[in-house]
Amino acid sequence: MPSFLYATTGFEHVKYWAPRSTIFSSANSNFQDAKNKNINSENLTQEGFIFLYYYVNYKDYKNYLSQYKDLDYENFKEKIKLSAEF
Repeated sequence: MPSFLYATTGFEHVKYWAPRSTIFSSANSNFQDAKNKNINSENLTQEGFIFLYYYVNYKDYKNYLSQYKDLDYENFKEKIKLSAEF
């Protein structure tokens, strides 16, 4: 029953992580940065930002990303992190 009651609060605190509101704020900030093509050193230290950036701006980078089409997932992750083109 305690889990059910806590679920109704929106799970503000997640085990081993920041409060949900902090996570939401950070995710929203990253999305806005990607959408506005705002690249900074803080963004680039976050592992998922580069993937979010290319996802949000896919139309602009479609030709560039096509060079990775035959790679398996692990090789794709490694190569794109090393050779990101912004």
